[in-house]
Amino acid sequence: MFEQLHTERSSRQARSGADGERGARTAATKVLAVLEAFGAYDGAVSPAELARQTDLLRSTTHRMVGFLRPAGLVDVLGGGFLLTSRVAECRRPCRIPSAFLSR
Repeated sequence: MFEQLHTERSSRQARSGADGERGARTAATKVLAVLEAFGAYDGAVSPAELARQTDLLRSTTHRMVGFLRPAGLVDVLGGGFLLTSRVAECRRPCRIPSAFLSR
């Protein structure tokens, strides 16, 4: 059993770019992966399901959600996580100052 768990974890780490491999995922890309994973669900999502959808370890998924909670983007509901209405506010169009457009 230990061998199976170790093999599954090693396989997941290789796919997620753990241990400094080329193509390693940054915290930012992991957070974005977690946000994107919510798109497949209407309600609360369990930590295990988010981990499966993002191909991240469950502990990493918790840590990424921990970055999103203080920003008000994710909340806890029962045993799962839920996107808040704050996410919709992030979709509003923004104006780019002309100083940046002329560069």
